[in-house]
Amino acid sequence: MQCSVHQHHSLGQPVIYNFARLIIYLHGKQAIVEIIEKNMTLNLTSTKKSTTRSKATSTGSTQRATGSLGTLKQITQAFRAYQVARNEFVNSLTGFLDIEDEDSAILEALMKNDVMAVLCCPLSQDPVAGIQSLSLQCLAKLSAVDPLLSQVVVSCGILDGVMASMAHEHAPVQASASNVLSAVTGSGPEYAKKVLKSGVMPALLNNLQSSNLLVKEAAVNTLATLIESSPDHAALVCTEHVLSVLVSLLQVQGSPRTLLLALVVCLSHVAAKSAALSEALVTKHGVLKPLTAFVQGANTPPDIKAASLNASAQVGAGPTCIRFSNAHSSCFYPWALCLLDNSVRAFVSELCLCVSVLKTCCTSA
Repeated sequence: MQCSVHQHHSLGQPVIYNFARLIIYLHGKQAIVEIIEKNMTLNLTSTKKSTTRSKATSTGSTQRATGSLGTLKQITQAFRAYQVARNEFVNSLTGFLDIEDEDSAILEALMKNDVMAVLCCPLSQDPVAGIQSLSLQCLAKLSAVDPLLSQVVVSCGILDGVMASMAHEHAPVQASASNVLSAVTGSGPEYAKKVLKSGVMPALLNNLQSSNLLVKEAAVNTLATLIESSPDHAALVCTEHVLSVLVSLLQVQGSPRTLLLALVVCLSHVAAKSAALSEALVTKHGVLKPLTAFVQGANTPPDIKAASLNASAQVGAGPTCIRFSNAHSSCFYPWALCLLDNSVRAFVSELCLCVSVLKTCCTSA
């Protein structure tokens, strides 16, 4: 399989070539020269020992054993050097991508060095979980920068490898793989369609119910991006089972703030994309109860309170929710009380949405 970012490089390059590139990157060409000299010395030594073995069998056996031990030691040292080089490379790249790059100078420099090819093969499928996780994180950040970089993921066979990482035994790898899918999906509806066609939903559902919070949150964010991409995708993704799981997770006590925020935002996208899905959230899954609890909660973090108000406004905008409010006004009236809470003045826009919903409800009543 051939696929390259620049025509003179390919993703099918031998591992030794990538190893050489990393060594050059970290230590310069002199390091390669030293490695070659060591191997030449080893070969010359082996030749001399072969000559000696023809003169004395016992002495030759000893030298052969010594040569084998030396070779094994060299192999171990070579692989250790490769592991160190890979760690240094991925950590350096992570640092580069965390720097603000307003003029895209860093991105251009990385692309000139064929960063996508280096990341995609073999690092994103590295047998060492830490290397694979960091590589996938870098791949996610790059894919989020430009749709052209997401195109590399979906068109060069990399997507299959990312999907395999979703079921990895190590949680950080699973979460990083979800982040890649989320970044690619966010590049546009056509990319979201390709991610859905890859069969992502079973893996996402499995990760959504993972005991690891990092994996769970990454899965929620990916679902939110898929739902937001288009109403058609929202209809495909939001089965009754998915909605039930999302609302249930919203009511789990002791969940971290970032997970709760991700869940509220995801449900807001669901309601915004489809009146039918909004109706299902209200009448079948009781989403108003946890949302109202967040709005009323004295200890609710401001960002979750704001997101809950916005989600409530999205849900309440539907005709079914207006009818529902006539019979369950206790779920709606606490929103008005929240308007008097000085702690949420920073979220005027969300509150204004809530006011409009209340006016509609009162008019209908």
